[in-house]
Amino acid sequence: MEDLDRQIAEACARLAPRLGPEPIIAVACIRDEQDVVERFVRHNLAVVDALVVVNHRSRDATPAILDALMAEGLPLAVCYASLPGKHQADWMSRMARAAAGRLAAHPVVPLDADEFLTGSDPETMRRLLKAIRRDGARALEWLSYVPLATDPADEIDVLARVTHRRAREISRSVKLAAGGDLAADPAFHWFHGMHKLHCGFTTIPVAPQQPDLALAHVPVRSVDQLRAKVASNRLSVLAIAGPQRAAGIHYQWLADTVSLAPTMTADDLTRAALAYACDHEPEDRDWVSDPVPILGGPLVHTPAGVPDALERVVWVASDLAEFCAANPQLTTPSEATIPILDQNRRLRAMFQALGRLVDRPDATPEQLVETYRDPSATLRSVPAAALARELSVRIRRRLRSMLGLTRTTS
Repeated sequence: MEDLDRQIAEACARLAPRLGPEPIIAVACIRDEQDVVERFVRHNLAVVDALVVVNHRSRDATPAILDALMAEGLPLAVCYASLPGKHQADWMSRMARAAAGRLAAHPVVPLDADEFLTGSDPETMRRLLKAIRRDGARALEWLSYVPLATDPADEIDVLARVTHRRAREISRSVKLAAGGDLAADPAFHWFHGMHKLHCGFTTIPVAPQQPDLALAHVPVRSVDQLRAKVASNRLSVLAIAGPQRAAGIHYQWLADTVSLAPTMTADDLTRAALAYACDHEPEDRDWVSDPVPILGGPLVHTPAGVPDALERVVWVASDLAEFCAANPQLTTPSEATIPILDQNRRLRAMFQALGRLVDRPDATPEQLVETYRDPSATLRSVPAAALARELSVRIRRRLRSMLGLTRTTS
Protein backbone atom coordinates (compact mmCIF):
# COMPACT_ATOMS: atom_id res chain seq x y z
CA MET A 1 0.00 0.00 0.00
CA GLU A 2 3.04 2.30 0.14
CA ASP A 3 2.60 3.33 -3.51
CA LEU A 4 -1.06 4.26 -3.00
CA ASP A 5 -0.21 6.24 0.14
CA ARG A 6 2.48 8.08 -1.85
CA GLN A 7 0.00 8.86 -4.62
CA ILE A 8 -2.56 10.15 -2.13
CA ALA A 9 0.06 12.38 -0.50
CA GLU A 10 1.05 13.75 -3.92
CA ALA A 11 -2.62 14.32 -4.79
CA CYS A 12 -3.06 16.37 -1.62
CA ALA A 13 0.09 18.35 -2.43
CA ARG A 14 -1.25 19.19 -5.91
CA LEU A 15 -4.56 20.39 -4.49
CA ALA A 16 -3.17 22.32 -1.50
CA PRO A 17 -2.24 25.57 -3.33
CA ARG A 18 -5.77 25.83 -4.72
CA LEU A 19 -7.61 25.41 -1.42
CA GLY A 20 -8.47 27.72 1.43
CA PRO A 21 -8.38 26.82 5.13
CA GLU A 22 -10.33 23.76 6.26
CA PRO A 23 -11.70 22.77 2.83
CA ILE A 24 -14.58 20.36 2.37
CA ILE A 25 -13.01 17.32 0.66
CA ALA A 26 -14.88 14.42 -0.93
CA VAL A 27 -13.19 11.07 -1.56
CA ALA A 28 -14.24 8.23 -3.85
CA CYS A 29 -13.15 4.88 -5.32
CA ILE A 30 -14.23 4.43 -8.93
CA ARG A 31 -14.11 1.56 -11.39
CA ASP A 32 -15.62 1.43 -14.90
CA GLU A 33 -18.21 4.18 -14.39
CA GLN A 34 -18.04 5.96 -17.74
CA ASP A 35 -21.78 6.58 -17.87
CA VAL A 36 -21.89 8.62 -14.63
CA VAL A 37 -18.38 9.72 -13.67
CA GLU A 38 -18.45 13.10 -15.43
CA ARG A 39 -21.77 14.12 -13.88
CA PHE A 40 -20.53 12.79 -10.53
CA VAL A 41 -17.44 15.02 -10.63
CA ARG A 42 -19.10 18.16 -11.98
CA HIS A 43 -22.14 17.97 -9.71
CA ASN A 44 -20.38 17.25 -6.43
CA LEU A 45 -17.62 19.80 -7.05
CA ALA A 46 -20.34 22.43 -7.05
CA VAL A 47 -20.74 21.66 -3.33
CA VAL A 48 -17.35 20.46 -2.03
CA ASP A 49 -14.02 22.23 -2.50
CA ALA A 50 -12.06 19.33 -3.98
CA LEU A 51 -12.37 15.67 -4.87
CA VAL A 52 -9.74 12.94 -4.43
CA VAL A 53 -10.42 9.76 -6.41
CA VAL A 54 -8.84 6.31 -6.55
CA ASN A 55 -9.31 4.89 -10.03
CA HIS A 56 -9.35 1.12 -9.47
CA ARG A 57 -8.26 -0.62 -12.69
CA SER A 58 -10.90 1.02 -14.90
CA ARG A 59 -10.75 -0.25 -18.48
CA ASP A 60 -13.63 1.68 -20.01
CA ALA A 61 -13.59 5.42 -20.77
CA THR A 62 -13.42 6.39 -17.06
CA PRO A 63 -9.66 7.21 -17.01
CA ALA A 64 -9.93 9.38 -20.13
CA ILE A 65 -12.91 11.27 -18.70
CA LEU A 66 -11.11 11.90 -15.41
CA ASP A 67 -8.01 13.12 -17.29
CA ALA A 68 -10.15 15.49 -19.36
CA LEU A 69 -11.83 16.89 -16.26
CA MET A 70 -8.46 17.51 -14.60
CA ALA A 71 -7.25 19.18 -17.80
CA GLU A 72 -10.17 21.61 -17.49
CA GLY A 73 -8.68 22.74 -14.20
CA LEU A 74 -11.29 21.27 -11.87
CA PRO A 75 -10.06 20.66 -8.28
CA LEU A 76 -9.82 16.93 -8.88
CA ALA A 77 -6.89 14.63 -8.09
CA VAL A 78 -6.75 11.01 -9.27
CA CYS A 79 -4.74 8.13 -7.81
CA TYR A 80 -4.43 4.65 -9.32
CA ALA A 81 -4.77 1.34 -7.46
CA SER A 82 -3.97 -1.98 -9.10
CA LEU A 83 -4.66 -4.55 -6.36
CA PRO A 84 -7.54 -6.80 -7.48
CA GLY A 85 -10.41 -7.42 -5.12
CA LYS A 86 -12.62 -5.14 -3.08
CA HIS A 87 -10.66 -2.79 -0.79
CA GLN A 88 -12.86 0.27 -0.83
CA ALA A 89 -13.10 0.79 2.94
CA ASP A 90 -9.33 0.71 3.41
CA TRP A 91 -8.58 3.02 0.48
CA MET A 92 -11.32 5.50 1.39
CA SER A 93 -10.06 5.61 4.97
CA ARG A 94 -6.50 6.27 3.78
CA MET A 95 -7.71 9.16 1.61
CA ALA A 96 -9.74 10.61 4.49
CA ARG A 97 -6.81 10.49 6.92
CA ALA A 98 -4.53 12.12 4.33
CA ALA A 99 -7.05 14.84 3.43
CA ALA A 100 -7.63 15.71 7.07
CA GLY A 101 -3.95 15.49 8.03
CA ARG A 102 -2.35 17.13 4.99
CA LEU A 103 -5.05 19.59 3.90
CA ALA A 104 -6.75 20.25 7.28
CA ALA A 105 -9.97 19.12 5.58
CA HIS A 106 -13.22 19.51 7.50
CA PRO A 107 -15.29 17.52 6.89
CA VAL A 108 -14.37 14.57 4.65
CA VAL A 109 -17.31 13.26 2.62
CA PRO A 110 -17.32 9.67 1.28
CA LEU A 111 -18.98 9.26 -2.10
CA ASP A 112 -19.53 6.62 -4.77
CA ALA A 113 -19.69 7.48 -8.46
CA ASP A 114 -23.47 6.97 -8.44
CA GLU A 115 -24.09 9.39 -5.53
CA PHE A 116 -24.89 13.10 -5.81
CA LEU A 117 -25.17 15.60 -2.96
CA THR A 118 -28.67 17.06 -2.90
CA GLY A 119 -31.45 18.35 -0.64
CA SER A 120 -30.96 22.12 -0.91
CA ASP A 121 -28.88 24.73 -2.70
CA PRO A 122 -25.06 24.35 -2.68
CA GLU A 123 -24.46 27.04 -0.06
CA THR A 124 -26.95 25.49 2.36
CA MET A 125 -25.39 22.06 1.86
CA ARG A 126 -21.93 23.55 2.48
CA ARG A 127 -23.17 25.20 5.67
CA LEU A 128 -24.61 21.93 6.94
CA LEU A 129 -21.39 20.07 6.11
CA LYS A 130 -19.28 22.66 7.91
CA ALA A 131 -21.56 22.33 10.96
CA ILE A 132 -20.43 18.72 11.49
CA ARG A 133 -18.58 18.36 14.78
CA ARG A 134 -14.85 18.16 14.21
CA ASP A 135 -14.72 15.04 16.41
CA GLY A 136 -17.97 13.61 15.08
CA ALA A 137 -19.85 12.57 11.97
CA ARG A 138 -23.11 13.24 10.17
CA ALA A 139 -25.39 10.69 8.51
CA LEU A 140 -26.22 11.36 4.86
CA GLU A 141 -29.30 9.40 3.82
CA TRP A 142 -29.63 7.68 0.46
CA LEU A 143 -32.48 8.86 -1.73
CA SER A 144 -32.92 5.85 -4.01
CA TYR A 145 -33.58 6.81 -7.61
CA VAL A 146 -35.49 4.43 -9.84
CA PRO A 147 -35.34 4.09 -13.66
CA LEU A 148 -38.73 3.86 -15.35
CA ALA A 149 -39.87 2.65 -18.75
CA THR A 150 -40.89 6.23 -19.56
CA ASP A 151 -37.40 7.67 -19.02
CA PRO A 152 -35.82 9.23 -22.17
CA ALA A 153 -33.56 6.41 -23.35
CA ASP A 154 -31.33 8.66 -25.47
CA GLU A 155 -30.47 11.01 -22.59
CA ILE A 156 -26.86 10.35 -21.48
CA ASP A 157 -26.99 12.58 -18.37
CA VAL A 158 -28.12 10.23 -15.61
CA LEU A 159 -29.66 13.02 -13.52
CA ALA A 160 -31.67 14.30 -16.48
CA ARG A 161 -32.79 10.77 -17.37
CA VAL A 162 -33.61 9.20 -13.98
CA THR A 163 -35.87 11.64 -12.15
CA HIS A 164 -38.04 9.44 -9.88
CA ARG A 165 -37.18 7.95 -6.49
CA ARG A 166 -38.73 5.65 -3.93
CA ALA A 167 -41.69 7.30 -2.23
CA ARG A 168 -40.42 5.92 1.08
CA GLU A 169 -36.91 4.78 1.84
CA ILE A 170 -36.95 1.15 2.92
CA SER A 171 -33.32 0.29 3.55
CA ARG A 172 -32.72 3.57 5.48
CA SER A 173 -29.09 3.34 4.40
CA VAL A 174 -26.83 6.24 5.34
CA LYS A 175 -23.22 7.19 4.70
CA LEU A 176 -21.15 8.93 7.33
CA ALA A 177 -19.27 12.15 6.61
CA ALA A 178 -16.43 12.56 9.12
CA GLY A 179 -15.30 15.70 10.93
CA GLY A 180 -11.73 16.85 10.35
CA ASP A 181 -10.29 15.93 13.75
CA LEU A 182 -11.94 12.51 13.63
CA ALA A 183 -10.69 11.75 10.11
CA ALA A 184 -7.16 12.89 10.98
CA ASP A 185 -6.87 10.34 13.80
CA PRO A 186 -4.54 7.46 12.76
CA ALA A 187 -7.13 5.02 14.17
CA PHE A 188 -9.96 6.37 12.01
CA HIS A 189 -11.49 3.81 9.65
CA TRP A 190 -14.69 3.47 7.64
CA PHE A 191 -16.27 0.06 7.25
CA HIS A 192 -17.34 -1.27 3.84
CA GLY A 193 -19.77 1.09 2.14
CA MET A 194 -18.89 3.92 4.55
CA HIS A 195 -22.15 3.20 6.39
CA LYS A 196 -20.27 2.78 9.68
CA LEU A 197 -16.98 4.00 11.11
CA HIS A 198 -14.80 3.55 14.14
CA CYS A 199 -11.81 5.19 15.78
CA GLY A 200 -10.23 2.90 18.34
CA PHE A 201 -12.28 2.87 21.54
CA THR A 202 -13.56 6.42 21.05
CA THR A 203 -17.30 7.05 21.20
CA ILE A 204 -18.16 8.99 18.06
CA PRO A 205 -21.08 11.44 18.09
CA VAL A 206 -23.12 10.98 14.89
CA ALA A 207 -25.64 13.65 13.92
CA PRO A 208 -28.79 12.18 12.34
CA GLN A 209 -29.72 12.63 8.70
CA GLN A 210 -31.80 15.59 7.60
CA PRO A 211 -33.69 16.31 4.36
CA ASP A 212 -31.62 19.38 3.44
CA LEU A 213 -28.45 17.29 3.05
CA ALA A 214 -28.77 13.87 1.40
CA LEU A 215 -27.34 11.68 -1.35
CA ALA A 216 -29.25 10.99 -4.54
CA HIS A 217 -28.27 7.37 -5.25
CA VAL A 218 -28.61 5.95 -8.78
CA PRO A 219 -27.14 2.41 -8.63
CA VAL A 220 -29.41 0.94 -11.33
CA ARG A 221 -29.16 2.65 -14.73
CA SER A 222 -29.22 0.09 -17.58
CA VAL A 223 -29.37 -3.66 -18.19
CA ASP A 224 -25.68 -4.10 -19.02
CA GLN A 225 -24.59 -1.75 -16.23
CA LEU A 226 -26.62 -3.63 -13.61
CA ARG A 227 -25.63 -7.13 -14.74
CA ALA A 228 -21.95 -6.17 -14.78
CA LYS A 229 -22.20 -4.40 -11.41
CA VAL A 230 -23.72 -7.39 -9.63
CA ALA A 231 -21.51 -10.05 -11.23
CA SER A 232 -18.26 -8.07 -10.88
CA ASN A 233 -18.88 -7.19 -7.27
CA ARG A 234 -19.73 -10.75 -6.34
CA LEU A 235 -16.48 -11.92 -7.94
CA SER A 236 -14.48 -9.20 -6.20
CA VAL A 237 -15.96 -10.09 -2.83
CA LEU A 238 -14.31 -13.51 -3.21
CA ALA A 239 -10.98 -11.76 -2.72
CA ILE A 240 -11.97 -10.38 0.68
CA ALA A 241 -10.54 -12.33 3.61
CA GLY A 242 -12.24 -12.14 6.98
CA PRO A 243 -15.62 -10.88 8.16
CA GLN A 244 -15.95 -8.12 5.56
CA ARG A 245 -16.68 -10.76 2.94
CA ALA A 246 -20.32 -10.43 3.99
CA ALA A 247 -20.19 -6.88 2.60
CA GLY A 248 -21.40 -8.07 -0.80
CA ILE A 249 -24.42 -10.01 0.42
CA HIS A 250 -26.89 -7.45 -0.97
CA TYR A 251 -25.72 -8.36 -4.47
CA GLN A 252 -26.78 -11.95 -3.80
CA TRP A 253 -30.16 -10.75 -2.53
CA LEU A 254 -30.59 -8.64 -5.63
CA ALA A 255 -29.70 -11.54 -7.94
CA ASP A 256 -32.22 -13.72 -6.08
CA THR A 257 -34.94 -11.08 -6.38
CA VAL A 258 -34.64 -10.10 -10.02
CA SER A 259 -33.64 -12.25 -12.98
CA LEU A 260 -30.46 -10.53 -14.18
CA ALA A 261 -30.81 -11.75 -17.75
CA PRO A 262 -30.00 -10.10 -21.10
CA THR A 263 -33.75 -9.99 -21.72
CA MET A 264 -34.39 -7.74 -18.73
CA THR A 265 -37.12 -5.23 -19.45
CA ALA A 266 -37.47 -1.65 -18.27
CA ASP A 267 -39.94 -2.89 -15.67
CA ASP A 268 -37.34 -5.41 -14.43
CA LEU A 269 -34.87 -2.55 -13.98
CA THR A 270 -37.45 -0.67 -11.93
CA ARG A 271 -37.98 -3.74 -9.71
CA ALA A 272 -34.23 -4.09 -9.26
CA ALA A 273 -33.85 -0.44 -8.25
CA LEU A 274 -36.70 -0.74 -5.74
CA ALA A 275 -35.08 -3.85 -4.25
CA TYR A 276 -31.54 -2.47 -4.16
CA ALA A 277 -29.89 -2.68 -0.69
CA CYS A 278 -32.88 -4.64 0.65
CA ASP A 279 -32.82 -8.26 1.84
CA HIS A 280 -36.12 -9.00 0.10
CA GLU A 281 -38.34 -7.59 -2.60
CA PRO A 282 -40.24 -4.77 -0.90
CA GLU A 283 -44.01 -4.69 -0.88
CA ASP A 284 -43.89 -0.90 -1.09
CA ARG A 285 -43.29 -0.20 -4.77
CA ASP A 286 -44.37 3.43 -4.98
CA TRP A 287 -42.21 6.16 -6.46
CA VAL A 288 -42.45 9.91 -6.81
CA SER A 289 -41.09 12.46 -9.26
CA ASP A 290 -38.24 14.38 -7.62
CA PRO A 291 -35.63 15.50 -10.18
CA VAL A 292 -32.21 16.27 -8.71
CA PRO A 293 -31.22 19.87 -9.48
CA ILE A 294 -28.24 19.39 -11.82
CA LEU A 295 -25.11 21.26 -10.78
CA GLY A 296 -21.78 21.82 -12.51
CA GLY A 297 -22.79 22.58 -16.08
CA PRO A 298 -23.33 20.36 -19.14
CA LEU A 299 -21.58 17.11 -19.93
CA VAL A 300 -18.72 17.29 -22.42
CA HIS A 301 -16.81 13.99 -22.27
CA THR A 302 -19.44 11.30 -21.57
CA PRO A 303 -19.93 8.68 -24.31
CA ALA A 304 -23.25 7.00 -25.02
CA GLY A 305 -23.86 3.54 -23.58
CA VAL A 306 -21.80 1.25 -21.38
CA PRO A 307 -19.42 -1.64 -22.22
CA ASP A 308 -20.89 -5.10 -22.70
CA ALA A 309 -21.63 -6.78 -19.36
CA LEU A 310 -19.64 -9.95 -20.13
CA GLU A 311 -16.61 -7.92 -21.15
CA ARG A 312 -16.65 -5.99 -17.86
CA VAL A 313 -16.86 -9.20 -15.83
CA VAL A 314 -14.01 -10.75 -17.84
CA TRP A 315 -11.87 -7.75 -16.87
CA VAL A 316 -12.47 -8.43 -13.18
CA ALA A 317 -11.94 -12.20 -13.51
CA SER A 318 -8.70 -11.69 -15.42
CA ASP A 319 -7.42 -9.24 -12.82
CA LEU A 320 -8.01 -11.72 -10.02
CA ALA A 321 -6.42 -14.56 -11.98
CA GLU A 322 -3.33 -12.49 -12.70
CA PHE A 323 -3.05 -11.49 -9.05
CA CYS A 324 -3.00 -15.09 -7.83
CA ALA A 325 -0.73 -16.28 -10.65
CA ALA A 326 1.80 -13.56 -9.83
CA ASN A 327 1.93 -14.51 -6.15
CA PRO A 328 2.96 -18.20 -5.82
CA GLN A 329 4.25 -17.46 -2.32
CA LEU A 330 0.64 -17.26 -1.15
CA THR A 331 0.49 -21.06 -1.09
CA THR A 332 3.25 -21.35 1.52
CA PRO A 333 1.64 -21.88 4.94
CA SER A 334 2.78 -19.76 7.84
CA GLU A 335 1.09 -17.93 10.67
CA ALA A 336 1.83 -14.61 8.97
CA THR A 337 0.05 -15.59 5.76
CA ILE A 338 -3.08 -17.25 7.14
CA PRO A 339 -5.39 -14.36 6.07
CA ILE A 340 -3.80 -14.33 2.62
CA LEU A 341 -4.17 -18.10 2.36
CA ASP A 342 -7.87 -17.69 3.10
CA GLN A 343 -8.07 -15.18 0.28
CA ASN A 344 -6.16 -17.56 -1.99
CA ARG A 345 -8.62 -20.41 -1.31
CA ARG A 346 -11.49 -18.15 -2.34
CA LEU A 347 -9.68 -17.25 -5.56
CA ARG A 348 -8.89 -20.90 -6.24
CA ALA A 349 -12.60 -21.74 -6.02
CA MET A 350 -13.30 -19.00 -8.52
CA PHE A 351 -10.67 -20.30 -10.96
CA GLN A 352 -12.17 -23.78 -10.78
CA ALA A 353 -15.58 -22.36 -11.55
CA LEU A 354 -14.29 -20.25 -14.40
CA GLY A 355 -12.42 -23.24 -15.77
CA ARG A 356 -15.68 -25.10 -16.24
CA LEU A 357 -16.96 -22.24 -18.39
CA VAL A 358 -14.04 -21.64 -20.74
CA ASP A 359 -15.37 -24.01 -23.39
CA ARG A 360 -18.98 -22.84 -23.22
CA PRO A 361 -19.85 -20.44 -26.05
CA ASP A 362 -23.07 -19.35 -24.29
CA ALA A 363 -21.42 -18.23 -21.03
CA THR A 364 -22.98 -15.23 -19.32
CA PRO A 365 -21.73 -12.90 -16.57
CA GLU A 366 -24.11 -14.51 -14.13
CA GLN A 367 -22.75 -18.00 -14.84
CA LEU A 368 -19.25 -16.72 -14.22
CA VAL A 369 -20.39 -15.96 -10.69
CA GLU A 370 -22.90 -18.68 -9.94
CA THR A 371 -20.70 -21.68 -10.72
CA TYR A 372 -18.11 -20.85 -8.08
CA ARG A 373 -20.61 -21.70 -5.35
CA ASP A 374 -20.07 -25.45 -5.64
CA PRO A 375 -16.50 -25.95 -6.86
CA SER A 376 -15.30 -29.41 -7.76
CA ALA A 377 -13.23 -31.14 -5.09
CA THR A 378 -10.96 -32.83 -7.62
CA LEU A 379 -8.62 -29.84 -7.96
CA ARG A 380 -8.37 -28.91 -4.30
CA SER A 381 -4.93 -30.54 -4.01
CA VAL A 382 -3.51 -28.50 -6.90
CA PRO A 383 -1.38 -25.56 -5.73
CA ALA A 384 -3.46 -22.45 -6.21
CA ALA A 385 -0.71 -20.50 -7.96
CA ALA A 386 -0.12 -23.27 -10.53
CA LEU A 387 -3.84 -23.57 -11.15
CA ALA A 388 -4.17 -19.83 -11.53
CA ARG A 389 -1.31 -19.60 -14.00
CA GLU A 390 -2.92 -22.21 -16.22
CA LEU A 391 -6.47 -20.96 -15.96
CA SER A 392 -5.62 -17.28 -16.26
CA VAL A 393 -4.23 -18.04 -19.73
CA ARG A 394 -7.07 -20.37 -20.73
CA ILE A 395 -9.84 -18.15 -19.41
CA ARG A 396 -8.62 -14.99 -21.02
CA ARG A 397 -7.87 -16.68 -24.34
CA ARG A 398 -11.29 -18.31 -24.50
CA LEU A 399 -13.27 -15.30 -23.31
CA ARG A 400 -11.42 -12.91 -25.59
CA SER A 401 -12.40 -15.19 -28.45
CA MET A 402 -16.01 -15.19 -27.26
CA LEU A 403 -15.94 -11.39 -27.23
CA GLY A 404 -14.50 -11.25 -30.74
CA LEU A 405 -11.31 -9.55 -29.59
CA THR A 406 -8.23 -10.02 -31.77
CA ARG A 407 -5.59 -10.37 -29.04
CA THR A 408 -5.67 -13.98 -27.83
CA THR A 409 -2.40 -14.21 -25.94
CA SER A 410 -2.11 -13.94 -22.19
